[in-house]
Amino acid sequence: NGSGCVSGAECASGLCVNGACAAVGSCIPGATCSGARGNGLACGSGADCVSGFCADGVCCNGACGGGCEACNLAGDVGGCAPRQAGTDVEGACGTATCSGSGSCAAPCTSDAQCEGGACMDGACEAGRAQGSACTASAQCKSGFCADAVCCDVACSGTCMACNVPGSEGSCAPAAPGTDPGNECGAALCVAGSRCDASCASDAECEPGASCQGGTCAGTEPNGSGCASGAECASGLCVNGACAPAGSCTAGATCSGAKGNGVACGAAADCASGVCADGVCCSGACDGPCVACNLPGLEGGCSARPAGTDAEHGCGTFTCDGAGSCLAGCRADGDCGPGTHCAGGACVPDRWQGQACARNGDCASGSCADGVCCDKACTGTCMACNAPGRVGSCTAVAASTDPGNECGASFCTGTQSCDATCSGEPECKATADCQGGTCAGTEPNGSGCASGAECASGLCVNGACAPAGSCTSGATCSGAKGNGLSCAAGADCASGVCADGVCCSGACHGACVACNLPGLEGGCSARPAGTDAEDGCGTFSCDGAGSCLAGCRGDGDCEAGRYCSGGQCLAERANGEACVLAAQCASGFCADGVCCNAGCTGTCMACNVAGRKGACAPVAPGMDPGNECGASACGGANACNFTCASGAECKTAAACSGGACVGTEPNGSGCATGAECASGLCVNGACVTAGSCTAGVKCSGAKGNGGSCVAASDCASGFCADGVCCNGACGGACEACNLPGLEGGCSPRP
Repeated sequence: NGSGCVSGAECASGLCVNGACAAVGSCIPGATCSGARGNGLACGSGADCVSGFCADGVCCNGACGGGCEACNLAGDVGGCAPRQAGTDVEGACGTATCSGSGSCAAPCTSDAQCEGGACMDGACEAGRAQGSACTASAQCKSGFCADAVCCDVACSGTCMACNVPGSEGSCAPAAPGTDPGNECGAALCVAGSRCDASCASDAECEPGASCQGGTCAGTEPNGSGCASGAECASGLCVNGACAPAGSCTAGATCSGAKGNGVACGAAADCASGVCADGVCCSGACDGPCVACNLPGLEGGCSARPAGTDAEHGCGTFTCDGAGSCLAGCRADGDCGPGTHCAGGACVPDRWQGQACARNGDCASGSCADGVCCDKACTGTCMACNAPGRVGSCTAVAASTDPGNECGASFCTGTQSCDATCSGEPECKATADCQGGTCAGTEPNGSGCASGAECASGLCVNGACAPAGSCTSGATCSGAKGNGLSCAAGADCASGVCADGVCCSGACHGACVACNLPGLEGGCSARPAGTDAEDGCGTFSCDGAGSCLAGCRGDGDCEAGRYCSGGQCLAERANGEACVLAAQCASGFCADGVCCNAGCTGTCMACNVAGRKGACAPVAPGMDPGNECGASACGGANACNFTCASGAECKTAAACSGGACVGTEPNGSGCATGAECASGLCVNGACVTAGSCTAGVKCSGAKGNGGSCVAASDCASGFCADGVCCNGACGGACEACNLPGLEGGCSPRP
């Protein structure tokens, strides 16, 4: 030490600092060092590094002290680089996130730049709690703004509201005798989240309407002033005046036309004046990341799930789960098909044979030997960069060993090491053929370049060493390669044994593993939506190696939970109140409660007194689903189509010839088909049987799940897969007759 030098190779210490040999560990920031560790190697302080800088646990090309930059990013280890857009690993940006250029995104320009909140006037605002006032869904932590308050769900169901006094923020049934959403025409809501189909007096109708023949109806002629369709004889109020049915146009203020969520062909069909995605919608619903027909949320303009792009309108990115396209990516799941995330941008996946740094870079999902490969290629004497076969995992040529897997021997050319030898030419240059086996000759302590030179078979940090002495961080040759089974780090050339296999590096955390199928030997992120080690609490892994801190959909939650308001909540037991099937452990929500089945059968319900939560026959004489026409249920999963007196029939029907029939002629006003002599009520008037068409509101035709030949057989106006259905159900991967789900359009397995 102290002697002049040009490089560390001249010094006994191995380190040259500012032109003089110096003690190991004396390289300081700013000094010119030779012989210390290069950029990208593990370090404890700047003195370990040639550059003089140790950042994020590795030797770095600079200080790299900003919260939005790091020196250990995958694919750029050793170089100070910007963290991905939308992240804030060090919590340096407050409510905002990193911009992707090394600084915080301030001011913000999109919700994706905010940490769990919304971008409002250039500043990130934390999501508002349920029950707080709102004007847009992006303002709410739950992602839903309904009835001017942040709500737990979209709350677009009939006679449901999110601002019911005492339940603000939770979607709940509107109080009986009210109609806050103007969904019931001249009638009012009743218990059970439905409109009252009958009346006994004017007090049971909307103000301005009267009870006529057991049904609430307006009285004002076309042209008269009105506040709602309930006042009008036509049932429709457009821009403050009673108007003929069908005259509601886009942009007009309408009351009395079809309610939100009902099938439509044009804006004129809808009370809202907006027809979007085939249903009447609460408002304009334009953009690739919003839709009005999402399952369970029909009628409300809702954000498409994060990571999707059904309309292919986000370019290389996907939707953010809050109604907008992402402007940058945090992980590969934020990118569209055929692309992956690199530096905050979604770039095309690389083909076999192209250079790569990680599995996610490749269309095949496998990066081996520095190129995209057709598979993981971790087998003995296998390589993906063999001349003429680059990109295909093939056996390396006989008498070679590019991966130094065979110790003193060579590969056979058939995916294995040669276990025998007959002479020294069959062994590596520094080994001898001893007793029919290739073995090194150098004793422990001798200098070496590979384990093939050593009698022990192991070279550690340039010296022959006893078997089992390879430790984490050391440079070893001759120990087991990555992906092979191990019990301790000393078994492995890398010095690291993780998840039962030799690993390329330390692999700690609930969302990373070194033994994933096809990726053995490389520390890789566990798939999104999993939590094999139960280390993420109620959430799951994000697919990029970390636990999620909030949820956007049910797939972000551990098994047995669903996503609501960004939190993973325990699924509800049968009999508990629900709005969506996802809230229920059984996967079924019927009649407002979690149920043990879909419960779409005739005269079946899941809220029968004393049997709540179990799909059971409704009591004789009742017909809560209006499935039996003028008759009632008979108590045995079927309608009772015979009668001895009018007392066994519904109000406005009579017992004639042993059968319940309606009495009103065609053209008369009606609320249900039970009132009509034809048995069918379409858009509030008795009509000829068979005239129920797709998209109109019919009562008296067959209920969902009943067998049909044509749409005119069904109350819904839709006949699909041989049964009356709740929608058109025309996709190749959906059906309306799946066992236990008859009558509801459901995904095929």
